[in-house]
Amino acid sequence: MEQYINVSFDLEKLGDEGLAALFEIEQKFLEIGVSFDTGAGFGRRDWEWDFSLKGPIKITLLEREKSIEEKDSDH
Repeated sequence: MEQYINVSFDLEKLGDEGLAALFEIEQKFLEIGVSFDTGAGFGRRDWEWDFSLKGPIKITLLEREKSIEEKDSDH
């Protein structure tokens, strides 16, 4: 099963300075050959890490065992 990851940034919380920094990060990704679909709407900036993710990057989803404290709090 193929995984789809959406990385979403709250534009209001980022503010103008944060958004400018985010665009710089996106540009840096492009400079090293990493590309992916992006989008914006509903006050958010999204990175779509799906079939569009290209370049020298690998996303690995890992599962982990719950700690004893987490297991206990499930009850």
